[in-house]
Amino acid sequence: KHPTPISDHCFNDYLAAAGPNAVRKSEDGQTLVFGYKNILFIQNTSPGSSPTEATPKIEKHIIAGKHSSLKEITALTLDNTNQDVIALDGKHGLALPFALKFFGNVSPRRTLKSKLLIGATSIAVDPIHDELIFSNNSSQNIQFFSRLADADGHKTNSSMAQLRSIEGSLTQITSTQSLAVDPEHDEIFLLDKEANQILIFDRAVPGNAAPKRVVRGTSTLLSAPVAINYNKSNETLEIQNGDNSSLTFPRIATGDSPPIKIFPQP
Repeated sequence: KHPTPISDHCFNDYLAAAGPNAVRKSEDGQTLVFGYKNILFIQNTSPGSSPTEATPKIEKHIIAGKHSSLKEITALTLDNTNQDVIALDGKHGLALPFALKFFGNVSPRRTLKSKLLIGATSIAVDPIHDELIFSNNSSQNIQFFSRLADADGHKTNSSMAQLRSIEGSLTQITSTQSLAVDPEHDEIFLLDKEANQILIFDRAVPGNAAPKRVVRGTSTLLSAPVAINYNKSNETLEIQNGDNSSLTFPRIATGDSPPIKIFPQP
């Protein structure tokens, strides 16, 4: 079977309606995924099929339907290592990974279901340590689960239990809008919308742990930020503000640091 074609107009309309944490693009720009309500959209771009064919080939398809278990997509993350897109449903406490090549009314590879994930606002994947990481605004914490956790024991023996969390007064967390992970440097970047700050935590230190660094202050230009992305190639943090402006910071930014890039230019 082949995926049903999607018109560019329809695709772009849904993309414009998707939430900021429900849109993800691969660093090479070849894969775009986004979610709207209970539909997962995937666009793959590949080079021309021959040296004489320079026009890239663009394929668009969707995942939706009863078998997908998709109900209300809150956020997404791309797992480039395992060629998966993982959908978070924070209303129902679900995390559902699908292969990027999947389309139609298909079942997820696995199903992570936990009451602890109700209220989760964003998701990141750590393929090096095989962990899924969530920010949760209801419980005001960062949550860690196994990447292979599955309610169906026939698929995997991994436990559904939460592995650990980062929470407490020392964390300085006031809201958990969005997060990103840098597995190579063992760092978690949490975007705190209410306090206009970025909190950087040691990935491996659980409990009531103080952040390693805090990016906060008038020079940062953070203004009701809604989404954060870590660019591994450039070692930069890419922030989307509430007014749709974007800011770029070096990974090691701390304190009242100005962004190294602003779009659009003031």
